Amino acid sequence: MYKKLFSSIILFPFFVFSQDKPEEKNIHLDNVVVFGKYIEKEIILPNERNLILDVILKRLPKKYSKRFYNSNDSSRFDKLFDTIIDKKVTWKQKEKDKNKHVLIIPPLKPNYFYQVCVKYSDADNIYGVFTMIHNEGKYVISSDESEKKKWMKLVDRLSKKYYPYSITYNPTLNELNSYKTLIKDISLDTMSSEDSTNLENITFKSFEIMNFRHPSFSKIHTFSKVVQAKKSNFVENEQIIFSQYFSPFYDYIKIYNFYENYLISVMQNRKLNGSEIINLIEDAIKQKRSTYRDNQFVPNFLSTAEYSIYYEKSIASSYTSSYSTSYRRTLVPDFGYVGYVNVSSSTSLKGGSPFVGVNISLSPVNKNIPYNLSDLTMAQRFSIHTGVVLESVKETNVRDDFFSDFSLMLGGSYKMITQSTRINFGGILYNKIDPISGSKELAIQPYIGLSIDIEIRKWLSEFIPSLTENFKKP
Repeated sequence: MYKKLFSSIILFPFFVFSQDKPEEKNIHLDNVVVFGKYIEKEIILPNERNLILDVILKRLPKKYSKRFYNSNDSSRFDKLFDTIIDKKVTWKQKEKDKNKHVLIIPPLKPNYFYQVCVKYSDADNIYGVFTMIHNEGKYVISSDESEKKKWMKLVDRLSKKYYPYSITYNPTLNELNSYKTLIKDISLDTMSSEDSTNLENITFKSFEIMNFRHPSFSKIHTFSKVVQAKKSNFVENEQIIFSQYFSPFYDYIKIYNFYENYLISVMQNRKLNGSEIINLIEDAIKQKRSTYRDNQFVPNFLSTAEYSIYYEKSIASSYTSSYSTSYRRTLVPDFGYVGYVNVSSSTSLKGGSPFVGVNISLSPVNKNIPYNLSDLTMAQRFSIHTGVVLESVKETNVRDDFFSDFSLMLGGSYKMITQSTRINFGGILYNKIDPISGSKELAIQPYIGLSIDIEIRKWLSEFIPSLTENFKKP
């Protein structure tokens, strides 16, 4: 019988070694993680100016695991994840790639689905400006656009975004009144070339911001006449006179001065995460705003401290199996034992026999998924089954094998208990012999049995990995 078993298995090499390689496609599983130890997970935010505000770790109760795994829309389960209060995820920004962050996730329990929810700010806000100032350094006074720092270009964009509350420059009352005093003796109506040069020098020195983009002399002259004609000193909210005569100058200088006075010492001496940076800047803005009186003009950049919040959610699994969504195996060999179902016939079979066969799957099944998680459809559980019984049914003048020393099995199989075990049912085809004439007639004997899939590649790879290396190639 063993010789027959060996020769029968040889009949099925095509079924064993022509199986397609598993196609790894994750639906909603970003990665399978190792449980029981700290995990480092790299995430990439859209921009280096995005600041992580918090990272929340959640766990799905096991009673939802099966439904979750077999769902095509994992977002439907978002509200079912429970926040794990006692596990705090920390994170750090990479030195070279500022938009990349590494999450340090504490040890997870086995056989759970986890959700890692990253809460972060948008990129274009005043917090991003100060973060970039810290990385890039001080502005360069130049009218050349190519000389601008990245943070200065961000200020330009924010000014357009927050219009009319732009992050633009307006002089302080002291600057305006000091300028008024410096030009009071210049004859603006009958100016000499020396007076015009002197006026320009005083203007560019009084309003340093103008050196970023030199306005025309005619605008300086008109503005100066208005200032000079002012009978008294300037009072609150009259600073806007500057913007009325000059196109907006973005407030690079005051923004950088604020950074130097309130932020630089802390940001240089401590490694701050996103939420800590925002808290530091918000506290500094409150402190700075408290120095202004109620009716006093407050620089616009102190009034535009707001940001939008976004969430990046990813799923991790601590199940030990590898999860993929399809397994293009359509022919699965098996072996097992069948018992013949008694029927009232003198030629019927009694007892049973071991067999080898093959299952023709009706639908792909990923056999690496734990059976208790696999919400298999009827088409995935049921297969067409055929094979041969290994013990001859031949009996002189009663019956003969279907062909050679084998009788054919035709029927079906139903997957149960595990991914590799099945219950088999169908009919054994053999030849019934007429005892008088000796003629043969096809007969069918019902059977029921149990089988286990033949995983030759898997078995061999566990013992001789190098031998099966070629089998794993497409």
